[in-house]
Amino acid sequence: MTSAGLLAEVEHWRLLFAEIDNDPATAFAAESRAYCKTRLQSLNNEVARRKRLSHHPVAPPWPNVASLEAERTAVKDRLPLLGAVQDHVPWPLVKRGSSWWCVCPLPGHDEETPSFHVDPLSHVWHCFGCQRGGDVFEFIRHLLSVDGFPNVMQIARVWAGMPEPVKTRPSVPNRVPVRLQ
Repeated sequence: MTSAGLLAEVEHWRLLFAEIDNDPATAFAAESRAYCKTRLQSLNNEVARRKRLSHHPVAPPWPNVASLEAERTAVKDRLPLLGAVQDHVPWPLVKRGSSWWCVCPLPGHDEETPSFHVDPLSHVWHCFGCQRGGDVFEFIRHLLSVDGFPNVMQIARVWAGMPEPVKTRPSVPNRVPVRLQ
């Protein structure tokens, strides 16, 4: 994974952990909180390792974290969790109180009772059967078995109907060609 992808992944998990931690409505998701914390710690360890190695002469420069966070926020604003779940689950969701429930659509979970919980107010989902949970990005990751946050972000951008960001190439100073003899 590139450094930009790693930082995007860290920022995603940091914000998800903060959302779960700060919202009293997500008290049901203790397992999701523990998973987020563990995942964030392992990603932070990898960032620290790469920062230690960043002084090497051939190490690539670090990306701009603010632009990664802005892109994540823009996609999340355009792609509500409940809409994403309703569009990609083959059966209807049932409303109970302020939450929505259905049979878990995630691969590897074969259950016939509604254990998949979506809370549209806090934008968090949790399956009590397979003990997975998260936000819309984690839903995409688990539903489609996608590795790496940049790949998840690309799918989320398509689902949100957003165009691909313009990728700029780093400027390379003009160099005098070397003649080989």
